[in-house]
Amino acid sequence: MKYKDYILIIIINFASLLVWAQNEDLKKIIDRCSVTVNTPRKAVDGFLTMDNSPVMGNGNLMITVGSTQNSLTFYLGKTDFWRDKCHEKENDGWQSALVLPSSLHIKMPGFSNAAFRQTLDMYNAEIVTVFSEAESEIKFRTVTPHEADNFLINEISNTGKNPVGFLLETTTLQYRIPTNPFEILAGKHIAKGNIAWVTRKTHVPPVYEEYGSKNFRMWAATGTKVLGTKSTLIVENKWSFSTDDNDVKTTSQITILPGEKIYVVTKVNSTGIPVTMNPENPLPALLDDLKNMDNTGAVNLISSHRKWWGNYWNKSYIDLKDERLVERVYYGALYVFGCANKVGKYPAGCNGWPVIDMVVWGGDYHWNYNHQATYYGAFSSNRVELTEPFDRTVNEANIFGRRHAQKLGVPGTVFFVATAPGHLNEAQTIDQRTHAIETAMNQINHWHYTYDLEWMKKNYDFMKDVADYWDFDLLKNKEIRPNGTYRYVVVNSAPMEGAHNDRFNGITGIAFLNRFYKGMIDITTELNNSGFNTGKNEKDLSRWNDFLLNMSEYPKSYAYGRKVFAWSEQSLNPILTQQDWILYPVFPTEQVNLSSNPELLKIARNTLVIKPQYYVEWLNNPTQIFSIAARLAHHPPEILERFKAYFDGLGINNFKSSGSNTENTAILESINSMLMQSQEGFIRLFPCWHFPDASFYKLRSTGAFLVSAEKRYGVIQPFSVFSEKGRECSVLSPWGDSDLIVTDENGNIISNISTNSNSGKIFSFQTKLGSTYKIASKKELPSEISYWNAALYNKVITSTDYQPEEKSVLHDNQKYAELARLDNTSETLSIQKSNWGATKLTDGTRINTSAGHQGWTSNLHENENNTEWVTIDLGKVDSIKSIHLWPLDHGDARQHTHCSEPFVNSSEIDQSFDGFPYSFHISVSEDGTTWNEVANHQNYSPPAANIQLSEQKPKDTTGPEVFDFAPRPARFVKVEASKLRKTRFFGKYAMQLAEIEVIRSCVN
Repeated sequence: MKYKDYILIIIINFASLLVWAQNEDLKKIIDRCSVTVNTPRKAVDGFLTMDNSPVMGNGNLMITVGSTQNSLTFYLGKTDFWRDKCHEKENDGWQSALVLPSSLHIKMPGFSNAAFRQTLDMYNAEIVTVFSEAESEIKFRTVTPHEADNFLINEISNTGKNPVGFLLETTTLQYRIPTNPFEILAGKHIAKGNIAWVTRKTHVPPVYEEYGSKNFRMWAATGTKVLGTKSTLIVENKWSFSTDDNDVKTTSQITILPGEKIYVVTKVNSTGIPVTMNPENPLPALLDDLKNMDNTGAVNLISSHRKWWGNYWNKSYIDLKDERLVERVYYGALYVFGCANKVGKYPAGCNGWPVIDMVVWGGDYHWNYNHQATYYGAFSSNRVELTEPFDRTVNEANIFGRRHAQKLGVPGTVFFVATAPGHLNEAQTIDQRTHAIETAMNQINHWHYTYDLEWMKKNYDFMKDVADYWDFDLLKNKEIRPNGTYRYVVVNSAPMEGAHNDRFNGITGIAFLNRFYKGMIDITTELNNSGFNTGKNEKDLSRWNDFLLNMSEYPKSYAYGRKVFAWSEQSLNPILTQQDWILYPVFPTEQVNLSSNPELLKIARNTLVIKPQYYVEWLNNPTQIFSIAARLAHHPPEILERFKAYFDGLGINNFKSSGSNTENTAILESINSMLMQSQEGFIRLFPCWHFPDASFYKLRSTGAFLVSAEKRYGVIQPFSVFSEKGRECSVLSPWGDSDLIVTDENGNIISNISTNSNSGKIFSFQTKLGSTYKIASKKELPSEISYWNAALYNKVITSTDYQPEEKSVLHDNQKYAELARLDNTSETLSIQKSNWGATKLTDGTRINTSAGHQGWTSNLHENENNTEWVTIDLGKVDSIKSIHLWPLDHGDARQHTHCSEPFVNSSEIDQSFDGFPYSFHISVSEDGTTWNEVANHQNYSPPAANIQLSEQKPKDTTGPEVFDFAPRPARFVKVEASKLRKTRFFGKYAMQLAEIEVIRSCVN
């Protein structure tokens, strides 16, 4: 063998070792996110299921696990098993809904009060449960094999010293409404392997036909079989069968000896789609499937399952070092996304893990954001293949959208608000004409992140239908001004549900149209150039360009002294609701970003600031608001602080289900946007991640690139880009004014680099399909870059630290009204003592909210002549040049959901200088003993306000009071007040601040 061959073998083996090590590192990352609970948990009815109980799924069979101290219950949901319209529709509000095929109960009567331990192993997508009492111990390993056809496998091991008896109950329920009875049966089949089975057939619905959606019945069968090893002794194999008005079940009894293991294999077959009134009996095929199942088959299914999930995790991943909660949220969302989707199957919709028949929101596909949101993060997370189930639902919804448009007498498609597998679920638009174009945002994402011509060819008809409708509508309502100029407007379409007074030029519609037509021009041009017959020509492209050139501007208004976005041109209301849809121009439509006109960017940031409760007070918001904030790079410490406050207390699933279960997988996009952005047309690294260390592997950017990068000690390291389609790649230099050097995988320097000086150092280079490129700085990188705020997260000592008792505030609680489908309800909310405290001064949150962050307050005093102080320990001597003191801003945190129209006056809100020290001085010290004064103010008032009396409310004072000085070394910073300001919030005198920032001298 030649020497160079040895070298090649070494290189190959080393590369394999790196891949193995990489996989091991990834497993460690995901394993550290796994949660173990020691208390059994009942599966909660309704939309909080995923927050409370462990779940698993294969994109069609959706398992929720309930537990007691001597049993497990597996609720067996299926994404394609539905009941049709019922006579009691007015009672439950849904035309059809997910229903449960069956449940499996595994009971251990011999355990009376067993110790309980349960872990969701996300990496292997398994639930491990251990029961132990005295010298008896049973371990369950539960798997729903992802690539198998709807199996649930429980590997049960007796790891104790005593035999343990089990009752296995395979059960199904009668429907709760006597007028709509289901057909249910139960039995056993000895000849095919002692199979316990039940079947459930949905009721006969009322006769109807709506836009071609036919009435239907569905039929499901569930079977359970016990598999043992040769040495396993099944002491008993007794069967019992019971039936009553409510349920039927088949029960088997078994006993497992110490050291032995069995497999309990459960399978669900259902008739599925297309829907029909005469479904085929699924039981015979089910019995045949289980008859052929043995130990080897069960082990092989588990092995294939682990392989699928291993490949799934390795498509891309992140490592956030010490930010464990953010990692837990990220991998919990990825886990749920993998469970909820399977190529070739219908995906989980709203509340896709049912534990009862009456599923909140019916479990359907809501097209005014909920269903789309589930897939927001699929593209940047490089899980594009699992958007195929979404495409399936889009093209099916488009069938009904076309019929709807035809009935309205318009071309193209007009989506209803909700569909379900094979049928229409809510034949209404809730005053929104934008459901289809909102859906197109995901399809445009798919295109920009993959440039997959073959995929777009299959899905272009939907895009064309959307264009046909909006072409017609915009031309029909084209507005001619008195001077002869014109603009395109959106009429008779609310920007969000319930916005009945905002039906002209709603901000969401304008944002959707801007992104849609930009996307359609790109898509159609590329398809036409490829030789594909789109049916669209230069005339269409010219018209679409005219739409973009003359589209109405985003409606704008004023709130609390700031220029902000408004919901529509009709009311100019900037604060219509707690929902964050008013910021759709930022995300998901990606029309406002860090490269936008500075004035437009400021308006977007103002809109975010005036509604801080977007972060914390509305169940739907997290799917979008954190992406919006990251895209605006709105003070990263505050974003992360609020992120962690919202997701604090995650349960075993590492998932907070938001309003409709799976939609909160969209949080993937939020975290990806903190680490990398590409919507501006170039790659921007770590745009909203202030922590010094983080890395990611193969996040997908627009242009069909897979990017891997690392930030170490605050310094972005050389990074790599894999080109999937051979397109031109553009990168914003993460090293300031340093030029870049780009090398290919063979070490060759790429020479054709261009620079766009208008947007900073943006470099572009041509790539080749399937090649990997390394991008590095031509200058030597520093070993460390410190964050500009030396005070962040550092120790605070205060003279006093007052944490008030809970204070009740009457609040319009629209959130719970929506959940209960009630109107005009309110609830008393409490402000927790933990919202206040000295640690708030350096936690990165500058703007107050009524949940999570009020700021710091000293003790309360009856008069102004009292001394209070704050000292911050920076941890080490550092060179500093400025102190920023952020006043409290209670007003934004106290506003009601609905404010006055059309403008919100600053007089409506206490956007005050509340508690800011009246007379004070600031000193710094290297050792905490010798102090040097850097600022001294008597009877201080905010310079911009020019107000002397503390009782007055200055307009728009939000922002820091800045105290600059010549750079100097310091470790300690002290702010001491000798005269206090009266606070309107407490009615007494105190020193209060939201945040103290200490600016390092190295920051420009």
